[in-house]
Formats: sequence, structure tokens, C-alpha cells
Amino acid sequence: MNATLSVILPIQHASDSLPTQVQDYLRVVPRHCADFEIILVNDGGDPATTAVLNELATRHDPVLVLHLAEPRGYGQALLYGMAYARGDYLLAGASPSDVHPAELDRLIPFSEHHVLVAAYRLEHVHYHQPAPTRLLRGWINRILGLELRDPACSLTLLHADLLHDLPLTASDLLIHTELYARTHRQQACIQVGVHASQPIPPTPYTQITPATFAAVLALWLDLHGPTPSAAQRRLAFLLGVAALVRVGQIVWRRQRLLL
Repeated sequence: MNATLSVILPIQHASDSLPTQVQDYLRVVPRHCADFEIILVNDGGDPATTAVLNELATRHDPVLVLHLAEPRGYGQALLYGMAYARGDYLLAGASPSDVHPAELDRLIPFSEHHVLVAAYRLEHVHYHQPAPTRLLRGWINRILGLELRDPACSLTLLHADLLHDLPLTASDLLIHTELYARTHRQQACIQVGVHASQPIPPTPYTQITPATFAAVLALWLDLHGPTPSAAQRRLAFLLGVAALVRVGQIVWRRQRLLL
């Protein structure tokens, strides 16, 4: 890749795996480009998290740390890091992550002919996904008219110029869905399978809530009409609650049948 790459990782609480993850990126990225940076966005983390991130930046020249005084959520922290990135290409990731940095090798070859390359976990495409994740995938694909295989996978490679024309608003993991949905209309994106390790423990960044389902409807309204009103957002939230309750009913019934 004859270009500059910026890896952006929003972080709310530094995990024990973060130093290893950064080291892995430092080994993997130079295979593809000599000029790169790793941006760690401190999303209002505690003093211990701040100390860990600052130590990584001091130890490794390509690592840059951006600090947010208050938590903004994964999506907004990611956009904050993207605004400071100098790369021609951006890799939007997460920490912790169940996708190893070496999987970047699978995404890079597709970046020449696609402005956005969305990763999906090969091990999570079908019934290995938790029920809320499967419901979210179906909800997104039905409402937005997409064929996303793994909307909960937080790994996307994109051209930096793409951001100039996209009014992104998502505050949680749906930022990857929003990126794909807005780019999909230009027929310039592709989904590529990557391998995942064992599932990571749930974090505020990865939890699916009624607000997540409501955000999908808000995104649909934004894509197909004027900015949604407060009443429309409240309706979207209630529909999201109903969808999540339905998942609970399905899971409860299945458990009763197994007893």
C-alpha cells in the first residue's frame, strides 16, 4: 500500500490486552505501509486508563493518544480520532477486540477498488452469535435494506476522503453500520470475512440495548427523509424496547422447552 494508514482505537477502560494489541499492530501494519500511526482515543477513562495510554505513547513513536474529558460513546470517540488522523486510509477498530490485528492482511487487498471494506467474523455469521446480535442483524438488514453479515463487528477499513461527504451521527457500535449504509448507496463497499478468537467480555461499547434498535430507525429516517423529530425518536426507542422484549420472550420459551 503506497499510502499512509491511521489505526483508530477508542478506549473507555484499558484492558490487560491493550499493550499486546498495540504491539501486534506495530508488527502487522509495516507489512503494508511504512508511514502509519496508531491513535488511541481515551473516551473519558479513569486515571489508570490515562496512565496506560500515555505510557504506550511514550514507548512507541507511531502511537498518539487523544483524551476526551467526558465519555462520548464509541462512535463519537471514533469520529474524534478520525478527525485528527492524517492517514490516506483509516482502520476503525476497537479495544479490546476478538479480531487479531493480523486479520488486516485480509482487508488490505480490497482497499484499492473499494472505498470501504467492512469486516465480518467468519465464526459469528450464523448461530454462534448471541440472540440479541442475531436479532440486531435481522433488524438492520430489514429496516435499512442491507445484507450486513455481522453489524456487531467493529473493524472497518476506509478511504479518509470518504468522511468528507458523510454526516455521521451514531454514538455506539452502530457507527460501523452507518458507515456501511451510507457508502452502500454509492455501491463502493465490500464485506470481507476475518477470523475471530474467543468472545470478549461485554463492555459498554459492545452491549446491545433498546437504544441500539432505536438508532437503526433513526438512521433509516435520516437516510430517507428529513431529520427525525423528537416524537419520531421516542417512537423509534419504544419500537426498540419492543424488539428487545421479543428477544427475551423467544429465549425464555426455548429455555422452557429444554427443561
